[in-house]
Amino acid sequence: MGLTFRLILTIQGLRITVRSFVEMVPKLLKIDGVKYILSDKLNQDSLEEHFYRQRSRGGANENPTLEEFRFNETKLQICKSDMIQAMGNSKGKNRDKTKFDIHDTSSLPKKTQKF
Repeated sequence: MGLTFRLILTIQGLRITVRSFVEMVPKLLKIDGVKYILSDKLNQDSLEEHFYRQRSRGGANENPTLEEFRFNETKLQICKSDMIQAMGNSKGKNRDKTKFDIHDTSSLPKKTQKF
C-alpha cells in the first residue's frame, strides 16, 4: 500500500508541475525581450537550501516566532555577506581587508603569563 500511495503522489506532483509549466511558458514568452525559456533554470533548490539553513539555526524549535525568524535571517545574511571584516585603526593607511572565517575551529594562541 505504501508504494502505491507514493506512486500516486509522485504522479500527482508531476501533473501539477507539467500543468504549471505549460501555463507559465506562454505568459513568459509574451514579455518583451524573452525569446526562449531554459527549463532547467526553473528550480527551487536555492529556496529549499535557504529554509534548511533557517531551520537548522532554530535547533529543536520547529515553530520559530517572527522575532526568532528575523534574528536568524539577519545572522544568515551577515554570514553570506562581506560584513564580517577585521576593522581597526592600528594598521593605518595600509589596512588589511582580512575577513574572519566563521567556520574556523582552530584553537586561539595562548596568552603568555608574566611573572
